[in-house]
Amino acid sequence: MEFRLQLASCFATCLLLVACDQKQEAAPVDTTLATASTTNEPWATYDSYAAPSDAAPADQNGGEQLDGAALNAQLATQVMRIYEGPRAAPILDDDERAYRTRILQAAAEGVNFAGASTVVQIGCGSGCSFAYVINQETGDVRPLGLGGEEQMYLTLMFEADQRVLEASWENGDQCIRASYLWNDRTLDPLDQEQAYAKVDGSCDQAGA
Repeated sequence: MEFRLQLASCFATCLLLVACDQKQEAAPVDTTLATASTTNEPWATYDSYAAPSDAAPADQNGGEQLDGAALNAQLATQVMRIYEGPRAAPILDDDERAYRTRILQAAAEGVNFAGASTVVQIGCGSGCSFAYVINQETGDVRPLGLGGEEQMYLTLMFEADQRVLEASWENGDQCIRASYLWNDRTLDPLDQEQAYAKVDGSCDQAGA
């Protein structure tokens, strides 16, 4: 009788152990978290997380960056200083002596172009003019290279701290505009001449 009770107790214990093992096997295992915790790329198992980009950061100022060539071109049009030293007497050749009074008057007014120069425009008849460039530091006087009967009604636009000179003139029924860079000896074209038709017989609003 005692043997039967011991056998029944052992059988009950075995059933209890089997039930516990089945319950543990039924519990789900979160393999996603396990994978994420062992990888070096935590975004690999999460579609909503974007992987870091190797791209360079954007310009914080949002401005356009000039490349080296564009920056050099911009700096080439500007002057570093305006000459304020003693004014050299203009050196005149035979042709320039005919306009001596006008050249000397302009030189006395000081620098008005390209940091150390003075532009003087001289009339040569109705609608006709030409110009000289006087270097205030050296006294050198050079023809500007614009004007005359082929460039009637010449208008010049320039500033003391800029090497760029803009010009406009009439050529028959057309109005011409062009930009130049003064290299201390001559004018170099910056772009092609632009031609516009006159408006009401005038260049005042041409190309507007």
